[in-house]
Amino acid sequence: MKFATRVPIDPDTDTARIQAIKTGLNAYFAAVSLQDVDATTKLQAIGDCFSPSSEAELITPAGVVLRGREQIMHEFYASPHSPVMKDPKFCPMVNVTTLCISTDENTIAAEINLTETIKVGDWFTFDQQVQPKICRLRIYDS
Repeated sequence: MKFATRVPIDPDTDTARIQAIKTGLNAYFAAVSLQDVDATTKLQAIGDCFSPSSEAELITPAGVVLRGREQIMHEFYASPHSPVMKDPKFCPMVNVTTLCISTDENTIAAEINLTETIKVGDWFTFDQQVQPKICRLRIYDS
């Protein structure tokens, strides 16, 4: 079994906000990498990483905007085009050496290998909660 990439957290150099959003990012990668669970459990774990109800937004590589946790979970992650649910051993690998955090400490840009041949660039923006959730995810195709 492969394990999800862990984005390193450095309490000596990362602000409390950066530590919090990196923790949220790690939770997201753990959720999309869940194995040996039913589809409902995995989708719920992914949904839990996003801001509640209609606040969350996901923009697909094709530019389609999905709004709200339910639409994101069912029209993107559960779609036949997404490897997240299709591949039972799905485990994306993040290039932690190229992570970039915005100066307002709300957004992390990440280069991700979804598979050996599919690479994407994702921009994760987090809300202002104490335990931040993803409020916007913009996915760029390779």
